[in-house]
Amino acid sequence: MYVLQSKWKQDSKGSVKTDEVMKFTRGFKDLVNARYDRFNSKFNNKTPDIEEALNDAGTRFEIILVYSGQTPLADEPKRELDDLLGEMNDSSDIVSMRVYNQANIYNIISQGASGNPINLDVCLFEWGQTKEPYQSYYGQVSAREVADWWTKHSPKLFS
Repeated sequence: MYVLQSKWKQDSKGSVKTDEVMKFTRGFKDLVNARYDRFNSKFNNKTPDIEEALNDAGTRFEIILVYSGQTPLADEPKRELDDLLGEMNDSSDIVSMRVYNQANIYNIISQGASGNPINLDVCLFEWGQTKEPYQSYYGQVSAREVADWWTKHSPKLFS
C-alpha cells in the first residue's frame, strides 16, 4: 500500500517543515490503526479496500513524501520519519520510505525514457491472440509479477 504526501512550496526553497511531517506520520498511524473517522469522505469511500489490505498479513507499506523544495529533507523532519519506521518495523520490515525533492523529481522525469530498453519475460495465463487490425496477444499476469516489474524498473516501466 502506497501512502503519499506531497507539499508544494511556492518559492521552491527549503524543506518540508517538522510539523507537516508530524501530521503525515500521525495520519499514517491513524490509517494503520483503523481510525477512519479522522479522514475525509474521499478516504472513507476507499475503506473496504483499505481494510482488506490491513487484514492481509502480506501487505507492505511504502510511505512517500514529495515536495517542491530544492534542499534535502532537514534533520528534524527526517528524524520523525525514521522514528515512524523504527516503531512500525519493530518485529518485521513492513514499512519503507521514499523522499523526493524537486531535484529528485526532475531527474526521474528527465531520465525516465533514457537508457537501455526494459526486456521482460512475461508468463501469460488464459492467453490468446488477435490478427486484425494488428497482431496482438492478450492474457493475465499476476499482480505480484507486475509489482516486481515496478520495483526493478520504475519509473521507466511506463516510458
